[in-house]
Amino acid sequence: MEQLTRLRAVGLDPACAESVHPERQRKLAREGGRYTAQHLRAWSQLRRRATLVATVLDTTDRLTDDGVGLFDRAVGRMFRRAEAREEDTLMRDARAINDKVRLAGPARRRPDRGQARRRRPGWGRRGFSRLEADGRERR
Repeated sequence: MEQLTRLRAVGLDPACAESVHPERQRKLAREGGRYTAQHLRAWSQLRRRATLVATVLDTTDRLTDDGVGLFDRAVGRMFRRAEAREEDTLMRDARAINDKVRLAGPARRRPDRGQARRRRPGWGRRGFSRLEADGRERR
């Protein structure tokens, strides 16, 4: 971040490089990053300035992209940690509930299907059929 602040303090407008072909600008930026300041002194003033401007603009773009990527990774890590914490809490709560159900289990056992059918009220349990209830005889 400190490097990005310093490069932005130079005050270069990115619009000044719009007339330069992007491939030429990348080549100048690569040269600027590869050569030392002593080597750049041997060049003409025009070439030296073009190389330095391309290098500063390219480095500014790279550092900005790196900062955005860093922020994105930090936010992603924060969300993954929050999800993991929530999942752990949910699992802990589920285990506690299961333990409580297990303790109360034998006393609160649900009847099987056969028992549930036998308990269900119907015409058969009352001792007469629907026909008899309607006043007709059973055949």
